[in-house]
Amino acid sequence: MQLLIVEAAGGREYVTSANSIGQMVANFSRATAPVIASSLYAVSVGKDLLGGYLVWVVQLAVLFIALRVTFMLPKTMNAL
Repeated sequence: MQLLIVEAAGGREYVTSANSIGQMVANFSRATAPVIASSLYAVSVGKDLLGGYLVWVVQLAVLFIALRVTFMLPKTMNAL
């Protein structure tokens, strides 16, 4: 993912800022994903949503969206 961020930076003068923002977003998602997944699991089981399997339906939906997005990525990259 970092390679795509550097590619989209627009020039050498923006690479550092683009990397910093990319790292910030990645670390934020790594910090919040376990909390969101655990909370969704607890609500799914506690409220018996879809028989307690709502968390798995949501995770499969996120998986298929992520797979679809990967096919939208460019096939080749330009060098800076």
